[in-house]
Order: sequence, then C-alpha cells, then structure tokens
Amino acid sequence: METIRFHYGQHAARAMKSLYFQTLRIRLTWVFEVLLVITCFSLAVVTNSRLLAVIAAAVVVLALLNYVTQCIVHPRRIVKDRKLNGEFEYSFNSDHLKLTVTDGTSNVNWSHFAKVWENEHYYFLFHNKRQYWIIPKESFRNSEQEQVFRRIVQSHHPITTGVIR
Repeated sequence: METIRFHYGQHAARAMKSLYFQTLRIRLTWVFEVLLVITCFSLAVVTNSRLLAVIAAAVVVLALLNYVTQCIVHPRRIVKDRKLNGEFEYSFNSDHLKLTVTDGTSNVNWSHFAKVWENEHYYFLFHNKRQYWIIPKESFRNSEQEQVFRRIVQSHHPITTGVIR
C-alpha cells in the first residue's frame, strides 16, 4: 500500500480556484453573462434606456459576486475549518483509497468515484458533480509513486483533463 501526506489547508483554496473555470457549467454561465451584458449595454446605448443599463450592471455585479463567493469566500471558509486545516493522509492500492484525518478514516473503493480529473497541480477524485477529494501532485514522494497512482486509477477510471462536463 502506497501512502502520501499533505496539509489540506495549504492546498484547498488553490485547488478550488484552479477548478472554477474548468467546469463546462461555469464557462457557459460566463459566456451567457457576457453576451447578456453586451446586448443590454448595446441596446441601452441605442435606445437610451436606463433600465437596460441597470440590468447589464446588475448582471456584472452578480457575476463578480459569484466569482468572489466561489474563489475567495468559500475557500477561506474551508481553510479556517479546523477539521479541514490539518494533515491528510491517503493510502492506496488497487482495491481502494483510504483517507485518514485527525477525526477518523474513510475507506473507499475506486468504483465509488464518479470520475477523476487532473490539472497541472492536482488530481480531483469526484464523488459526484460537486464533491471531490484533491490530491496535490507535489505530495507524491517521487514520479514513480505518482505513476503507480496513475496506473491504479486508470485501471478503474480514465483520468481526464480539459473542461469538466
């Protein structure tokens, strides 16, 4: 059984921010909001409508509030949570992944994960569309240990990159 350790609080905010623009839902939302703002501002200029200008401004404010909530407020809340701001230990073999934290242990079969996604710095093991475990790539002892992890994961799930659907 292979084991890796890392301090979750040092990675949670960065992982959440790196995931934000990688989801199809967020990208489509931002495209829709940009198009709506451009349309409202254009029509506001042409028709001299204050209402359309206010609607466009409100969309901009709501989009920024969503970004601030998802990428600043929520990550800070998680980092401040004492249960999550400690040492995480993952032990894995071909059958399961075991997460050990100060409050206890979770032993999960690989089939429990819905999908596995990676970016430059993290592996994201998704339980469902919104809940996931992170594994920082820097937490592996060496590249051989990471390759063992990749082989085990890929025997159960493809590791995807790019936009998350």
